Amino acid sequence: MEISRSYKPFYTVYPGQYVPMLEEADVLEKLKEFGLTDIIRPPVNISESENSVTIEISMPGVERDELLVSGEGNMLSVCVLHKECAGREDVVNRCHEFSYTCYDRHIMLPENADTEFSYAEYKAGVLYIHVLKSDAPAASHHTRIAVY
Repeated sequence: MEISRSYKPFYTVYPGQYVPMLEEADVLEKLKEFGLTDIIRPPVNISESENSVTIEISMPGVERDELLVSGEGNMLSVCVLHKECAGREDVVNRCHEFSYTCYDRHIMLPENADTEFSYAEYKAGVLYIHVLKSDAPAASHHTRIAVY
């Protein structure tokens, strides 16, 4: 019996393909180049329980390596710099109704939200961010949140 060498298991979180995180300084510099009308503020769903806050953000067409999620105190920031699709010069668009180049969203969390122990996952065009709550008010230090 011969085993196919082309079989690769599909993992959604770990072990998976290494996806490098964006450099925060580069993203902030690029955001300055966009006008306010070019930045999309994606819709969110926020649910809160006694021990955690869950945020769902709709971001169609985004790759994991384009996401930058961070927290500082009780402020959560989500930025996306979508890679430009190289358009063909010989094609004229008859209709071009959407272009998702840049997403930017800031969400105020409860005072006791602890972004240091948060995690995020991106599935089927939706970013899910899970933030635990603590007994004390949020620390004011800056935290990067990995997206799986």
